[in-house]
Amino acid sequence: MCFSMNVQPSSRLAHLTTMAHQYLNTIALLCLMLVAFISSSKAGVISVYWGQNGNEGSLTDACATGNYGIVNIAFLSTFGNGQTPSLNLAGHCDPASNGCTGLSSDIKACQNQGIKVLLSIGGGSGSYLLSSADDARHALLLLLLLFSLNWDELAKTLSGFNQKVYLSAAPQCPYPDAWVGGALSTGLFDYIWVQFYNNNPCEYSGNGDSLKNSWNQWTSNQPSSQVFLGLPASPEAAGSGYIAPDVLNSQILPSIKTTSNYGGVMLWSRYHDKDYSSAIKPNPQINLAGHCNPALNGCQSVSTDIRYCQSQGIKVLLSIGGGAGSYSLSSDDDARSVAAYLWNNFLGEKSNSRPLGDAVLDGIDFDIEMGNGAHYPALAMALSQYSQGGKKNILGFTMILLVSLASSSPNNFQNSWNKWTSSIKAGKFFVGLPASASSGDASNGYVSPNDLITQVKK
Repeated sequence: MCFSMNVQPSSRLAHLTTMAHQYLNTIALLCLMLVAFISSSKAGVISVYWGQNGNEGSLTDACATGNYGIVNIAFLSTFGNGQTPSLNLAGHCDPASNGCTGLSSDIKACQNQGIKVLLSIGGGSGSYLLSSADDARHALLLLLLLFSLNWDELAKTLSGFNQKVYLSAAPQCPYPDAWVGGALSTGLFDYIWVQFYNNNPCEYSGNGDSLKNSWNQWTSNQPSSQVFLGLPASPEAAGSGYIAPDVLNSQILPSIKTTSNYGGVMLWSRYHDKDYSSAIKPNPQINLAGHCNPALNGCQSVSTDIRYCQSQGIKVLLSIGGGAGSYSLSSDDDARSVAAYLWNNFLGEKSNSRPLGDAVLDGIDFDIEMGNGAHYPALAMALSQYSQGGKKNILGFTMILLVSLASSSPNNFQNSWNKWTSSIKAGKFFVGLPASASSGDASNGYVSPNDLITQVKK
């Protein structure tokens, strides 16, 4: 369950902080490794608003692009002050005649891909007002009845439920925000998509200095939230603040992505996002070193080879990372987005653009040799949860662990091996060794077959 606050200046807010607080409290195995260098998104997680243009395609269509990690359904534009909450989804459906109940299957389809779906309340027009803390609680109860927030009271009330409900907000970039500043001060919001558009003092206007200064204010004052860079997805999507994708990738993202609570980019809106999200979030790339060219769909024929190996009882895993390439995980949500991509494109689910064809790999091998490991547990957990859904075992980080002991003396070798096998829970451990004395960077750890059999295996 998720709620997103998109409160515009036309609203009068007096009790935003209390509501937010109350809400959040509530091997005999032979494995063939396909070595691939997986590059993570330049933008981190991309969030998008959907629902305000009937020509933007369905919610399922939006999620099927594979570009978004979070979708905000916009808007619940009537609530509070004794009013019955009401959706306005432009031309998509008519809530008054229960015509939007069909969205349930779209929402589930998105969630099955690891995409979070939030309900955005407020917006630039409509009729919404919280006149008191009691009004906020009453509005919340109506929302829970209809969709199972003064704003601070709403968030606090939501925190009292047992089910995890994600809270987000879309403040204007001048800090602090005049409308949701009270709610944000609770520190209870998971995501904050700061609107760096239609705000001349802090938006991009030829250089990124003002934007970066404002970004630093937001991220330093909201350390417990993931902060997103809110941008229009086309020049027509806003009056000002549009940043061309190449400028964003080269001038803005490299600076702000170093922030510890950087979350990603929020786009307004799905209708205007013709190719913007694709330009800032390319799909992970495979490097099979001359075997085939995945950019031209030239690796789909590998599917036949994969199935042949599997028919011989050989498990085939996709190895992510490597000693070169460009890969990183900016957050746990970014990790879950990568997990969804791996599951949909290599493992149990089917997508329209599987790089290695329609063969289903047996699992994922983590060969992480750069960056830091802060968010790889989240990636492992997400993949494990997909596996527990019943379609495929995910190997490489749970059942099989390959330990590189190359370059160790016999004593050091044994000591290191004992530490690994006694401290890490895994179904099987493997000794990782170079296959020859001239195996490139691993040549220092070569162990002859005779030494391996007589000194190591015993």
